[in-house]
Amino acid sequence: MRFLSRRVSLKLLVIVCLIVVLALFTLALRVRPSTSHFSVLCESIQKGMDRDQVEKLLGGPAQNSDREFPGTVSDAMYSWWHYPEGAIGVFFDEANRVCHIRVVRLSDDSSTILELLRRLNEAG
Repeated sequence: MRFLSRRVSLKLLVIVCLIVVLALFTLALRVRPSTSHFSVLCESIQKGMDRDQVEKLLGGPAQNSDREFPGTVSDAMYSWWHYPEGAIGVFFDEANRVCHIRVVRLSDDSSTILELLRRLNEAG
């Protein structure tokens, strides 16, 4: 009888573990941030847009102070917006219009803001 109860207990434990794993997997799929909004934002920025249009689209002013990059894209001013999925870097020309866009997506191996900033600076 003892052997039978251990066997039943083991089966019950396996079933409970499977249910927990499936529940966690389902929860992870629902909680995982959607990258579709980030992708839409990235695709919505167009060359020639002015700073006000970009700020309205991206939800406010850039999260850094503008930095000049002499000799790069028409001596443009560079600003970036950070999101959980990555960052959007925008170069503005002398007329304060978008002349270049840089998107850096965070991956599982580069999930910190410092890594994101390093990648943004290297991409230039």
